[in-house]
Amino acid sequence: MKKHFTLLCLLMLGAARFASAQTLWSQDFEGLSAIPAGWSQTTLANDGGWKVGINTALQSQYFPIAAHTNFLCTNDDGCNCDKSADFCKTSTIDLTGVNNAYLKFECYFFQGSYNGVVEDFKVRGSSDGGNTWSDLATVAGNGGWHTVYVSLASIGNSANAMIGLFYNDGGQWEYGVGVDDMAIFIPVTNEIQLTDATPHAGDPASYRVVGGNVTMGGTIFNQGSANITQFTAKYSDGTTTWSDVINCNVAPFTTYTFTNPTTYSIPSLGAHPLTYWVEMTGDNDMTNNNNQTTVTGVSFVPNHSVTFEEATGMVRLVCSWNCFHG
Repeated sequence: MKKHFTLLCLLMLGAARFASAQTLWSQDFEGLSAIPAGWSQTTLANDGGWKVGINTALQSQYFPIAAHTNFLCTNDDGCNCDKSADFCKTSTIDLTGVNNAYLKFECYFFQGSYNGVVEDFKVRGSSDGGNTWSDLATVAGNGGWHTVYVSLASIGNSANAMIGLFYNDGGQWEYGVGVDDMAIFIPVTNEIQLTDATPHAGDPASYRVVGGNVTMGGTIFNQGSANITQFTAKYSDGTTTWSDVINCNVAPFTTYTFTNPTTYSIPSLGAHPLTYWVEMTGDNDMTNNNNQTTVTGVSFVPNHSVTFEEATGMVRLVCSWNCFHG
């Protein structure tokens, strides 16, 4: 059979550092050949449910998994069995006096669909040692390893907190999910990270005729526990610095893409390296606030045109770049 999957947008782009966050608990599955001692699971599958190992031991034909040292995984493609209730649960975790913790982990999940059914992966939480559970987050697929952040506010201040990983194939032949590098941490309040600066060097938007204007911008990631409502985006060519205040509302552990109101005017022919950075009140870690890009002054700009070619009696559409001197 041929399986089709739909890739949804990632909640998080790229791996993010903890900055000065306080780590309370972690599990990276290294040195293990089964789920950690004290953990438990329930499953309807005939393959044992959740397993621990390396990618070559846990993957299958239609569910290839990129290497990630040892990790936790349930593979529906490999067994084509009933994984509608694969539920893996940690041992109890003491979160007494903690109300603002987050769970962070690396996830490998397609969120694929088969016969109109989409596979589902949820993070669940318990504050009473596993007697009752509630859904904390529904995880979106990305087709590769990506970082997921989940608020644990609803199970905070508990001496018997537990985390549950619940996979459901909907009764269809789906793919599965991999989990690695789990950690519970308390984030700092204010922390901004610049993950990208645009235009990227070499992109068409980075080339302009001398005197032309380039629109600058970037993407930030909010690593703090407070919403980011304002920051300053700056860039410099080594002589002049341009600065813009950006108003926004970025929730914790989400990204935001922006453009600078102030454009960069190409002063001369050739490459112009630019340093890009962001500043925010209360952010005490500037090591992740910088990025680099290059814009280039040219004497002409490419004009993307469409031509038609006739070959063997058939007309085909061909895209080409024609250069016009300015």
